[in-house]
Amino acid sequence: MASAMRFNKTTLGTSFPKNAPLSPKRGNKEYYKGNGCKPAGKHTKHGGYYVQKEKKMVLDVPDLTGFKLKPYVAFSTPLVK
Repeated sequence: MASAMRFNKTTLGTSFPKNAPLSPKRGNKEYYKGNGCKPAGKHTKHGGYYVQKEKKMVLDVPDLTGFKLKPYVAFSTPLVK
């Protein structure tokens, strides 16, 4: 992975301003910014992708039976114009 890659003039080019945010459009061909989440699987050598069960995100949701949700703003609130 090229996530911890250092960037210098040879990888960025001379027209890239140093204080601008780096995007995949401005990096070299190995630069991948991603979207901030961890991958849920692996790439195969033939170009496929398979999801691994141990890497999938699991959400623990509490039991909400008998829980009466109330609106954040009541319907009886007068309309402000």
